[in-house]
Amino acid sequence: MSSGGFARRITKAFARAIARALARSAAKRARREETRKYWRWHDSLYPCGSTASQEWANLRMMVIRRDGYRCVSCGRTGRFPRRRRAWGEPFQPEGPRIGLQVDHIRPLSRGGTNNPANLQTLCKSCHERKTGRPLTGPRE
Repeated sequence: MSSGGFARRITKAFARAIARALARSAAKRARREETRKYWRWHDSLYPCGSTASQEWANLRMMVIRRDGYRCVSCGRTGRFPRRRRAWGEPFQPEGPRIGLQVDHIRPLSRGGTNNPANLQTLCKSCHERKTGRPLTGPRE
């Protein structure tokens, strides 16, 4: 067997490996762009274009206060007991801490709005149960 045949086989295998790596890289770039497009659309549905905006934070707190710091589904509370603190000392929450989330009763994707009448306070477990999928924290 000549060494030329062996080199050709190695070269072909190497070329196939490079082609697979390039295809995976292109697919990864396409998924990343698809994700960016989705989040641009998603953020356009919220006031000021983002759930991180001050308007959304104010609306969220207004809904949580309206619902009495409780999950409207199971009644779990996310309110912390008040305590006196020295002037200028940062607030440190006490007591059991559950994550209260604001949920759209009628989803934005189905014509819902950010009107407070379309928003409700849910704990994370009830929100996951309602949406049928696990909810993660803020996206990276």
